Amino acid sequence: MDKNYVSVSYAQNNNNDNSTEKIVTIPKGSANPEVDITKFTAKKWYNPSPITININDTIKWTNNDTEPHTVTSGTGGGLNSFLSNSKGKPDGLFDTGLFSPGSITSIKFNQS
Repeated sequence: MDKNYVSVSYAQNNNNDNSTEKIVTIPKGSANPEVDITKFTAKKWYNPSPITININDTIKWTNNDTEPHTVTSGTGGGLNSFLSNSKGKPDGLFDTGLFSPGSITSIKFNQS
């Protein structure tokens, strides 16, 4: 299983007293090696991507794919990683752990 890294950025308003929940889907086929991933755009791996959040917001990821996934902060290997065998590099900020097809996982972001 190859990891695809998500882009999360924080809004400038760090005084957000009202937390919100943002929903991100992992589309069917995003991990299928038989799919021509040279045609993928960022929105094919996660929808929406990138996503901007405020401190105290929660992102809920829904796995609509047929394969298990993780969502890990860091730098991805890029779309050509299948040619170069380049792997992403996690930065340790968050990792959802593996979650199954049809499952939902969430993380509340308490700091920037």
